Amino acid sequence: TLARWLFLAFLPSSLLLSVTVHLTADVASIPFLWVVPLGLYLLTYILAFSARGSGSQRFWIRWLPLVVLVLVVVLVTEATEPLLLIILLHLAGLFWIGMLCHGELARSRPSVTHLTTFYLCIAVGGAFGGVVNALIAPAVFGSLAEYPIALVLACLVPALTPSNRPKSSRWKRDFDLLLPALLVGFTATMAVAVPRMSVPAGPVSVLLIFGIPLIVCYTFSPRPVRFALGIAGLLLASHAYPGVHGKSDARIRSFFGVHRITNDGRYRMLVHGNTEHGRQSLDPARQAEPLAYYFRNGPIGEHLSTV
Repeated sequence: TLARWLFLAFLPSSLLLSVTVHLTADVASIPFLWVVPLGLYLLTYILAFSARGSGSQRFWIRWLPLVVLVLVVVLVTEATEPLLLIILLHLAGLFWIGMLCHGELARSRPSVTHLTTFYLCIAVGGAFGGVVNALIAPAVFGSLAEYPIALVLACLVPALTPSNRPKSSRWKRDFDLLLPALLVGFTATMAVAVPRMSVPAGPVSVLLIFGIPLIVCYTFSPRPVRFALGIAGLLLASHAYPGVHGKSDARIRSFFGVHRITNDGRYRMLVHGNTEHGRQSLDPARQAEPLAYYFRNGPIGEHLSTV
């Protein structure tokens, strides 16, 4: 029980910081945007522990798989436009998972005798979420991996509800491991094969690579462990997909976010979030040609030509 309380408090806290960093660093540099995720996080506490939120757990659990799959598509495709829609999708995911976790905490609230322990677990779990995202994740991961990890963990929350646990036999538990493994293999194969078929990065290639796996993964949703492993498999296999900016040759994470050196076969680029900061031609004859910000006919080139 203590471990469940700690986990249910940790997950929304970690997700809050993950969504905030992703929105402010990779999607849109909007002043005070960080206030909105924080407000939604606190709102989920208020609603979940109120009388109105006490009986809505089945609703949040029922549609959780669809919410997670939509966020997976957004992350895999590195979507940043239309800007307002993308921001709303990330915020909706944070709100949904926050309501799910905090609602489960409210449902399992103990008698007065154990309330001190209960609220201490909530405080410690929330603080640990901050420690993991602010101190541990930047030192361990070269990308914002804590965000997809939080989504995978969120898929396991329904399994913590006794009334929602599916009946298990040995062969069903075996399939909980086998089917996600097959899904990883198929998705990774498609992620490698489709770009080699000269299909440009974009909606068509994403549909060819991830369309069937997403549908198959949704069929796993009645079994939380199988669904969580399926989501983890999709996210792992997505690393074989070059993405809109090309294959990543190097990746550095710092206080300012994640910077990548990507290669699309024609250019080597420096990418931060959805912004391309530098570009170099892979043609040996043009490797010293200024591109991106510094091309010869641009504002900086015109200024330097007059100096």
